[in-house]
Amino acid sequence: LNAVGFDYVTVNKVSRSFSIVIQQLPQPLKDSVCIFYLVLRGLDSVEDDMAYPQDKKIFLLRSFYHNLLVDNCSIKDIGDAEDYRILLENFGKVVNAFKSLDAKYQLIILDITRQMGNGMTEYVGKTGSIETLDSYNLYCHYVAGLVGHGLSALFARSGLEDVDIHVHEDLNLQNCRT
Repeated sequence: LNAVGFDYVTVNKVSRSFSIVIQQLPQPLKDSVCIFYLVLRGLDSVEDDMAYPQDKKIFLLRSFYHNLLVDNCSIKDIGDAEDYRILLENFGKVVNAFKSLDAKYQLIILDITRQMGNGMTEYVGKTGSIETLDSYNLYCHYVAGLVGHGLSALFARSGLEDVDIHVHEDLNLQNCRT
């Protein structure tokens, strides 16, 4: 399979609900959202693998976004399910499709991946021990809220959502975090 073909076959295997929604989107948003999903699924697979050594996990989470610039990238021996391991081992195909996207989409995906990976590192080794509501809310922001930010940005840059709404929402959310 070529890179895009691999991406759509893989999103069908690793997604519970996003795959059907992604298929309904118009191009070029469809490919951008598919790749965005797979990149973040790959990142989440690193976070979820409890057998992977914590020091290596922290390094990989912090640097994961750099993999989007590496040709033939393959991340081996990580992933707590076969489909996640296949995604990470063949991450170069996601990278190839990523590189084919317009730069405006690439920048959004890179930025959200960087923020999410850095945020996830704050919780490595703390499974089941998030002690405060504020800490829980921040974790939810990193692992779910940033997905919403990224999707809004992708839609706004595609012209399917008003850029002013995206900027206004982003400013409101930044104010909530300060």
